[in-house]
Amino acid sequence: MKRVVFLWLLITSVALTCRGQPPVQELPDRLYQQHILTAEGRDLLRKTTAEGRLQVLDAQELLSGSGEFAPRQGAAAVLTFCAQAFVVELLYRTDFPHTPAEQKKQEALVATAIGLFKTDTAAIANYLMAHGPAPMQLEAAIPAEDAVVLKNRTIYPPLGQGGILTSGHLIHESRSVLGKTRTRLARDLHALGLLSNAAYEQVQAALLRQELTSEQAVCERGAALMLAEATLPARRVARRALLDSLQLTGQLTASRRQEAEAATPPQQLLPPLQLLGFTTHARVLQLRELPSEPGQLYPALLGQVARLWPRFQPSEVQALVERRAEGGTLWADYVTLSFRADGRRYTNRFLHGYMRQDERPAHGPEVGEEFRTSLNQWLRDQGAPERLYLAYQPDNQGGYGQERLGLAMLTRPQRQVWGTAAYFLTQENHDNRFTSVWIDSLTDRLQALGLLRHLTPAQLATARQQLGQGQKQTLAELLACFPQLLYWPDWEMAVEDAPYARYLREMAAISRGDFAPAQVQDTFRPEVSYGRKTSFSFRLGNATYQTTLLTKNEWLDSKAIELVERAAREQGQGGRFYSIEQGEAYMYLTPAQHAALQQLDASLFAQP
Repeated sequence: MKRVVFLWLLITSVALTCRGQPPVQELPDRLYQQHILTAEGRDLLRKTTAEGRLQVLDAQELLSGSGEFAPRQGAAAVLTFCAQAFVVELLYRTDFPHTPAEQKKQEALVATAIGLFKTDTAAIANYLMAHGPAPMQLEAAIPAEDAVVLKNRTIYPPLGQGGILTSGHLIHESRSVLGKTRTRLARDLHALGLLSNAAYEQVQAALLRQELTSEQAVCERGAALMLAEATLPARRVARRALLDSLQLTGQLTASRRQEAEAATPPQQLLPPLQLLGFTTHARVLQLRELPSEPGQLYPALLGQVARLWPRFQPSEVQALVERRAEGGTLWADYVTLSFRADGRRYTNRFLHGYMRQDERPAHGPEVGEEFRTSLNQWLRDQGAPERLYLAYQPDNQGGYGQERLGLAMLTRPQRQVWGTAAYFLTQENHDNRFTSVWIDSLTDRLQALGLLRHLTPAQLATARQQLGQGQKQTLAELLACFPQLLYWPDWEMAVEDAPYARYLREMAAISRGDFAPAQVQDTFRPEVSYGRKTSFSFRLGNATYQTTLLTKNEWLDSKAIELVERAAREQGQGGRFYSIEQGEAYMYLTPAQHAALQQLDASLFAQP
C-alpha cells in the first residue's frame, strides 16, 4: 500500500510540474505565431525536433554526467534552441563577416565609429546599427522597451547542433537581440508554457537585478531553471552519490555532511562552490572582502592558503604590479608574485586582468588564475600529491563569477570525484617529475644534445629565467621557453597572402639551419583563392617540391603540410620534423635527439 501511495505522489508531482507545457510538436508554430521565431526559425525547430537533435545545457549541480538525465524534447531543450537562435540572429543582424573582404569593411566601419564616439559604447553601437547593412538596421528599428545594458561579449558559434545553427534569420523583426525586449520575451515564454510559474518568478527577479541583459540570457536562464525542475529527482540521487564519494576520499566528515544537507533549500541543491566550502581542505572567499589592489590582493591570497594548508608558510612575499595600456581604452595589469619557502625563492609573472581606463571596477577584485602556479611548484618540489585548485561559481558578473572564489587542496583522486563541470574547478597537473631542481638542469641537458646551438648567451639567460616562471606543467611548455625550438602552427591562417610560404618559413626557423628551402612560390590570395586551385612549391637540396592546393576556407590544405614533412625526410641534414603535443606542434630533431627526449618524457610525442 505504501508503494502505491508513493507512486501516486510521484506521478502527481510530475503531472503538476508538466502542467501548462504544450506538446513539443506544437511549439514551433506557437513560437512563430507569438512573433518570437521567423518562418525560417520555426522550420528549423521543426526539423531539429523531428530528427531528435534538440539538446540542453548541462546542469551545473550535477557536475558530470548530467546529460544522461537531461530531457531532449521538453521546455528546457526548446528554450536552449531559442537561446542559440538569438545568437545566430545577433550574427545575422551585425553582419558577422565571413570573408576577409567583409572583415575589412566591418573594421573600417568600427574604426569610424570609435573615432567619432571614443569610449561611448552605446553611441558606437547605435552608429553601427544605423550605418550598417540592412540586417543591422533591423535592430535599430526596434523600440527600446527595456534599457540596453551593453557589456563585452564573446560570441561563440551555437553549441551542440552539429553545425546547423550557424547562419540565418531566425528571430522575428519585433524582437531585439540586444536586450530591448527581454522582459516581454520572458512574459511570452511563460504564456506559452515554456516557463513554469516558479521559473518565471526567478527570471523576473533576475531581470530586475539586471542579471539578464539580453534575450539570449533570458532563454538560457529559463532553460537552466526548467532543466533543474525536470531533473531534480535524478540530481538528488547523483548528489547523494557525490557526498558518499567525498566522504570515502577523505574530503567530507560525517558532521560536515549533515551540515551541508541541513543547509540545502527545499526543491534545490547546493551549488558546487557552496558544497565545496563544507569540505576539509577548502575555503570559499568573499572577493569583496579582499583588497582590490593587486599589490595587496595576492599576498592576502597566499595568507589564506597558509591558513588552509599550514605546511605552507611563505616569507618575503612581494607582488609587483606593472600596468600597460592596451587597445587604446584598456589597462592590462601584470603581477610578478614572489615568495620564499623551504629555502627557495619562487617567482611567477602573470596577467591580473583588464579594466577600462575610464572606470573603476564595481565588484570584488578580479583574480588572475596563474597566481597559484608557483605555489603548486612548491608542492611539486615537496613531493606532495596535492595541488591548489581554484573554484568558481557563475554569477551576474560572468561565467567564472566575481563575487566568490574557492581555494581547495586536492589530490588527483579527490579532484576526479568532482567531475568535469565547466567553470567549476581548474585543471592541474599532479606529475611530480618536473621539480625546480630538474628544471634548473634542463638547459644544460638540451645544450648537450645540440638543441640550443642557435641561441645567443643573452637568449639562453632569458630562457633560464622564464623556465622558473609561469604555468609550465609539461615538457613542451618548458621547451617553449627557448626561442625557435618549437613551432605551434595556426592551421587557420589562410586569411593572408601566401600563408603556405609563411608556414614553410616558420618550420625552417626551428631546424637550426638544417632545413633551408629556397625559390618558394605560393599563389594563394584570400580575396580570390577560396575554392580555387593554387600552387605551392619550393626547392630543397637538388629537388623541387610542388603541389596544387584547394583551400576552401581559412584552414590550410593538409597536402602542403605533408609536402613539407616529406621534403625534410628526404633532403634534411640527418633530421626530420616530429609532431608533438598531440599533433599541435613541431620540433626538428635528429634520431639521437628524438631518442633522448623520449627518455626524458615519452608523452611529449604521444599522438591523438
